[in-house]
Amino acid sequence: MTSSTPASQSAGRWQFWLGLGFSLLFLWLALREVNLPETLRLLQRLNGWLLCAAFFNSLLSIAARALRWQELLAARQRPAFGRAFSALAVGLMANTFFPARLGDFARAYLLGEAQAESKAYLLGSIVLEKLADLLFLLFSLLILFSQINFPAWLAAPAQATAALILVILPLFALLLWQKNAFLRAIQAVLARFLPAWQPTLTRPVQRLLNALEAIRHPRVLLSFWGGSFLVWAVSVFTNALTLWALGMRLPWWVSIFLLAILQVGVLVPSSPGRVGVFQYIVILGLSVVAVPKDQALGYSLVLYLVVYLPVVGLGLIYLWREKAAWRKMTLLFQQTGKDKFSR
Repeated sequence: MTSSTPASQSAGRWQFWLGLGFSLLFLWLALREVNLPETLRLLQRLNGWLLCAAFFNSLLSIAARALRWQELLAARQRPAFGRAFSALAVGLMANTFFPARLGDFARAYLLGEAQAESKAYLLGSIVLEKLADLLFLLFSLLILFSQINFPAWLAAPAQATAALILVILPLFALLLWQKNAFLRAIQAVLARFLPAWQPTLTRPVQRLLNALEAIRHPRVLLSFWGGSFLVWAVSVFTNALTLWALGMRLPWWVSIFLLAILQVGVLVPSSPGRVGVFQYIVILGLSVVAVPKDQALGYSLVLYLVVYLPVVGLGLIYLWREKAAWRKMTLLFQQTGKDKFSR
């Protein structure tokens, strides 16, 4: 068993320093020209009961995601809710601290080990989750387009995001409809350029595509979209509860707006924990409704804790329980040669 290569170590360091640079830049932008005493006065008015409700709602959003994943996998092998919740909690924490969406691979691996299920199949189910999240992001943007006039700096990115989603979703439908043709094309390309790897790479691709077919089952499709709506609604309500906890009474659509821009904003490179980037995105979002920067900073700090404390806390608890599987997974990721993740 080999250790990670110097090239991969160099790439990891490069990603870390790039992310740290982005975080420091956005943190400086977030703190620039802020009246910190005014921010502290806002935090002192925090309603403890509403804050507890926001934390509970944040936990509920994780449970809703686990329930959606459990229902999606019911077409083949429904995992116990606790097992799906455990793997998801570790995955969300890993996504918070590691680049390249490592947490998505981690939760597929952990549940695959527990269920003796194909990791590639589980990754396919996560792809379906991401597509559902894109659809609800589009839904959010359509609501927002009907409610507000986007400022010039935001209108073009919002329209481009909506257009991109409108391209991705039909392509997915075409892939689902022509799955076998796509698989044959992959096999032909591999046979032409990587013949020795064709069997190894074709199997996980086929299993991933099989997972996409789960939504062909009417009951699974109904529960999946119901679960996706629940995830979206609970996340919006978490933003609203945090606003109310700080005594900020803003238009109803602001919570949807914040969710939409934060979903896009997590794609920006940042240091572990997304400190700086998260705060600046929230401040920019609240500037659309003329919230003073010192108040917006206070809200961004509280919302950050509401969103990430449950993720980190649960992730650490379940990571300790899954430490043997996690250790095995990290060793596999460090290996060179054939992809052990495709089992």
